[in-house]
Amino acid sequence: MTYVKDLEEEIYRILQSSSQLRKYNSDLRNKYIKQEENFDRERKGWDRGRKKWSKKLGEVVTENQNLQFEKRKGRLSDVSCTRYPSYFFLQGKKSEKIIKEIEE
Repeated sequence: MTYVKDLEEEIYRILQSSSQLRKYNSDLRNKYIKQEENFDRERKGWDRGRKKWSKKLGEVVTENQNLQFEKRKGRLSDVSCTRYPSYFFLQGKKSEKIIKEIEE
């Protein structure tokens, strides 16, 4: 009889330990899930910040490229007018000459 009683007590302790292990496991799992959710939320914030700064950087790069293009365009038109005035003058003279020949 004492043997059966000892076995029953042992089974009861094992069940209690098993129940406690399940509870600890559940607590750890819940803690892990919360930690994952917090990290995901924080990472989404990083992604939003990265996208925002990437967009701003893209806008700055585009604006810089446009300004460089306008600068080159302006410089080239200035250079072509100042560098080749005789070319434009000669073209004008040639066209005047052709017009006179056609009129005659």
